[in-house]
Amino acid sequence: MGLTVTPIRRAVVWNLRGNFTKNVSKVVSLPEGSKEILISGSSDLGNFAIEGNLST
Repeated sequence: MGLTVTPIRRAVVWNLRGNFTKNVSKVVSLPEGSKEILISGSSDLGNFAIEGNLST
């Protein structure tokens, strides 16, 4: 989000911009013998891919 204020001859022009994006993926399958795969982070506080779950 951004905000630009431009004073012009005793008047103020306000421009407000915004952008939002959200991606959602579903883990369809994992390699045989895997219950979950660590995507990022540490082994106990990371992001995991778990079959059938949504990944945001």
